[in-house]
Amino acid sequence: YLSRFAHSISSATSVEPEKVFLCSMACWCTYKVGTAVGSFFPHRVASFRTVSHISRTRQPSGATPVLRSARQECPHVQKANYTCAMSAVNNRNDTSGKDNSKFGEKNLKMLLVVAAALIDSEGRVLLAQRPLGKAMAGLWEFPGGKVEGGETPEAALARELREELGLNVETADLKPITFASHTYPTFHLLMPLFACYKWQGDPAPLEGQQLAWASCDELHTYDMPAADVPLIGPIQQAMAIVNERETNAR
Repeated sequence: YLSRFAHSISSATSVEPEKVFLCSMACWCTYKVGTAVGSFFPHRVASFRTVSHISRTRQPSGATPVLRSARQECPHVQKANYTCAMSAVNNRNDTSGKDNSKFGEKNLKMLLVVAAALIDSEGRVLLAQRPLGKAMAGLWEFPGGKVEGGETPEAALARELREELGLNVETADLKPITFASHTYPTFHLLMPLFACYKWQGDPAPLEGQQLAWASCDELHTYDMPAADVPLIGPIQQAMAIVNERETNAR
């Protein structure tokens, strides 16, 4: 077959039949060697071809179109190889835990919580000590908790104060003053802070926590979580308003 092919090409191109024959033989040998290698290592060859195609294909809208075109280019890829290709693309698209921010921060789970600076008529603020068994146990914090799905921060804070301290607070009496944004090792915490000067009931440790009323100068003497420490300055300003009112009343 190669000999007849060489003579046909030679008569059409005036190239010596021997050269055409040798070139054809080289191509045929290359094809047979490639076929033999593919039969011994089908998974590696197919995966290499598939992933190579994925690496140089732009993804217009996710992984599915890319994988379909890769499957068409390599029709002999088995199910295992297709799964391997899917894993490669998903890993490429998955940015969790990787350094993707231009500021060098990792993508972490966002935790939204709210806190209250409950300031009494004497200009003191209420602190609660985290009980044993909870994260950061023993540290002092401003009362509050997580914002549940469908809740506004004000509604969540009113609920938390009722559940933790037995206080009834109107959302209209919660005044936003600042917020904390702090990255912990496994999550990022975002915490709006509200000042509250009016509530019904007396604070009670309903969850076994210790409570303390701290004056403006005493706040720095309490060990607090890292996210709460930057809140001290704005809270002291809110406390100063009450102290100034008390001074003027006298």
